[in-house]
Amino acid sequence: MSGIVTDYCDSNGFHCWEGETGVKQIHQLCEDIGYPKAQWLYGDPLHQFLMDNPGAYEALLEWIDENMDEEWEKELTRTE
Repeated sequence: MSGIVTDYCDSNGFHCWEGETGVKQIHQLCEDIGYPKAQWLYGDPLHQFLMDNPGAYEALLEWIDENMDEEWEKELTRTE
């Protein structure tokens, strides 16, 4: 990351993106860029951001593909 996002993360103390902390921080980031909290299904800032930005899904899928491990592969290729 560089520029505005790095400055934002630094000023808000967003240095660890693991677990619940990372989820809370990405929700806060999405809220701060204009995706407010709502009281309906998929109403949190992250869901609103994802619904509005399909390229984010592509980046997420690409990341999953690049970081595929045996467990994920097993789950994705199993037959029911």
